[in-house]
Amino acid sequence: MNTLSIHNPATGEQIASLEADTAASVAAKAAAARAAQPAWAAMPLAERRACIATPWYASCSRWPPP
Repeated sequence: MNTLSIHNPATGEQIASLEADTAASVAAKAAAARAAQPAWAAMPLAERRACIATPWYASCSRWPPP
């Protein structure tokens, strides 16, 4: 797997690195997102707002869906 370097554009300093996804892992993540979307759409707006505003594990009682 390839590693990507993230640099501060002002200084050129490397500030992070991460592994690039493969085509297969991107496809798997997209499939998981499609599968999760109906539960997300069914969630009340106030609860979706809470999920976006804070980490999901702290605020989303129904996320991830069963």
